[in-house]
Amino acid sequence: MISGGLLVATAWLMWRSRGQCPVKPGAGELCQRAQVMNRRIWLFAVVIWMTGFIAAYLARPIQQWLES
Repeated sequence: MISGGLLVATAWLMWRSRGQCPVKPGAGELCQRAQVMNRRIWLFAVVIWMTGFIAAYLARPIQQWLES
């Protein structure tokens, strides 16, 4: 569950720092690309975390519920 908290904290930090790239043309473009890549990596991590969470905590109760 600590990992879920870290993902939430990372989302908050990414949201808080949006739009704070430098004004210089080269640096600003690199910053924007880095922010897009960070969002993609974070989303991939969330999908992996959700898959593990469902497999670990929800799959068995759902299976038992469907069998009854």
